[in-house]
Amino acid sequence: MQRITRPTLNALKAAPIQSRGFAKATLIGRLGAVPEVRDSANGKKYVRYTIAVSRPPKRDENGEIVKGPDGFAVTDTDCSIESMPRIPTGSQLAVEAVLETRQTAEGVRDILLRDISHKVVNFKSKPQQ
Repeated sequence: MQRITRPTLNALKAAPIQSRGFAKATLIGRLGAVPEVRDSANGKKYVRYTIAVSRPPKRDENGEIVKGPDGFAVTDTDCSIESMPRIPTGSQLAVEAVLETRQTAEGVRDILLRDISHKVVNFKSKPQQ
């Protein structure tokens, strides 16, 4: 019978541990518009797209039920510059993104979503002509 040993505190201290955390989100929704390829200030290309995510209906101040999607702008600086614009609008995507914040010149904090991976869950077929 093999004996299972636990790591000692010294072994845990010696292991490389990332000292800072990060915020990560998973979005499952529909591609809201044709993705745009843009150039950054330093000349690097990136893709910006919107993903529409359903939210539960809520009641407004008059008691009326309000439905509608939330739209999230996502930026991808990696490999999807060629492939992302070919995905039809309305296709269902699963997107993993890192949340980052920045402060605008007006002092407003923006939340940025940077795509770290995405997968097409369901292609929306183009209408037959």
